Amino acid sequence: MKTFSDKLKTLPHKRVIAATLATVVVLGAALALWPGRHEAGEGATAGAMDQAVVVCGDWSMDNTTLNYYYWSEYFYLVGSAGENLPESLDPTQPLDEQQYDEDRTWQDYLLDQTMITIRDTMSMVFAAEEAGFTMGDTYAASMETVVDGLAADAESRGYDGVTAYLQASYGPGATEESFRAYLTDTYLAAAYTDELYNRPQFTEEEIAAYCTLHQADYARLNENGGETRLQNAYVLLCKPAGNTEEAWDEAETAARTLYATWQAESGAEADFATLADSHSATPGLRQDVSPSDCSGELADWLFDPERSPGDTAVLRSDEGWNVVYALEPSERTVWQKQAQQDLRKETYETEARTIREQYEFLIDRDAVTLVTPQALTPSDG
Repeated sequence: MKTFSDKLKTLPHKRVIAATLATVVVLGAALALWPGRHEAGEGATAGAMDQAVVVCGDWSMDNTTLNYYYWSEYFYLVGSAGENLPESLDPTQPLDEQQYDEDRTWQDYLLDQTMITIRDTMSMVFAAEEAGFTMGDTYAASMETVVDGLAADAESRGYDGVTAYLQASYGPGATEESFRAYLTDTYLAAAYTDELYNRPQFTEEEIAAYCTLHQADYARLNENGGETRLQNAYVLLCKPAGNTEEAWDEAETAARTLYATWQAESGAEADFATLADSHSATPGLRQDVSPSDCSGELADWLFDPERSPGDTAVLRSDEGWNVVYALEPSERTVWQKQAQQDLRKETYETEARTIREQYEFLIDRDAVTLVTPQALTPSDG
């Protein structure tokens, strides 16, 4: 094997919470949205796809898995940009024939971004495994949804099974087993990221000390409503089935019917809490809500200076129609919540950076083989 002399440079940490999970979701959508089948161009051999091209200690990644990450990066870029693609990128042309900047083609750029994602993902995987951490049921169920959808996608596009579908997308080395392994790493990394982010519990003294360090920032926040007390409420959300007037009307009818039923039966707080827990599209109890956490009539109503505990209403927000029961407001203020969030983010970033610095990822760029998905390969007919 060639020497891995092209070391991964220290690049800015681009991860946001569960970013790799978002990439998988986009990947699933991209697979489903690809146009009809095209004949593939000259393909890579299975041997080339099995070759290790990224290493970290005793761990290595082959070209097949690299293609999983690379094309996920591509479809995430194209999907998130929508109609606002950079002028220098033409999805109908080969990526290695288009300049991203003076020194790199779009293929070079995407490969750099792919290496950042691989570094961020696998660093979290290694740390999770060392800590004995396993993803919870929510992540596992979400992953299985993607896996289950592959068979239906393959059949709807005329492929003879998932393996044929994956090989048309990622090259001759692709298999159901390796794709599941890729998804498992991705979801495990996302789950452990959430664990690291949410784990710390800060005292009021720690939050106050953090505010003192950033006094100027929070002083500006206080001038713009930072002293507003956070609100607590039971919120029963009825989400519309689609973004149509009819769907929104149905959601409003459902909300008003539930509200009227509760009023007729008891009008008691305990019964409203039970109703919200059993019928809301999101958790019924909302605690420490800031104005930025809600929208529309709901935000205006909750933060009305005249609001009192026990007040109720049916209100529209960007999410849907809400049946609301106001509770005693929190003792905490908007600036305290923002400070806690900032402290949590800074604490996570420090720990994540420490984890990443434990691992050195090396790439043999000369051995990299990227297989263009059939959907992106020009058709002769």
